[in-house]
Amino acid sequence: MSHEVRGHEPPTQEDILPHGAGAPPWTEPAGVATVAEVTSSRPDQDRIAKRHCYARAGIPLYLLVDRDKSQVGLFGKPQRDEYTEVRLAPFGQPPALPDPFGFELDTKPFLRAGAGEVSPGWPSRAGRRSGWPGARPGGA
Repeated sequence: MSHEVRGHEPPTQEDILPHGAGAPPWTEPAGVATVAEVTSSRPDQDRIAKRHCYARAGIPLYLLVDRDKSQVGLFGKPQRDEYTEVRLAPFGQPPALPDPFGFELDTKPFLRAGAGEVSPGWPSRAGRRSGWPGARPGGA
């Protein structure tokens, strides 16, 4: 999900750009303050290729929830096709998001319940969303 922020005001509902049904496949990066993603079935695409593209587009922050590494990466200060500031936090330790957001992201719900299991509410690789509000049982 991307947040478009005008000036230094906190994002409003109107600032949230949808990605999905009816949304354009590409949005101009002007005014986008951050992109937040969860690693997909192709995590290297998220960790490397997308990171370079977002930096090249000048998006100030890229927040990556990495399911395989059980960590959150916050990438900031883009220069050319790379971010010059990187903060990594294991699940359970809240990374502090800088202004205009200015809050700590609670990552405790991301902790895995045990080896080979996923914490309640965490999407599985198969796309099942058991425990998520509004999720269809056994659906994607």
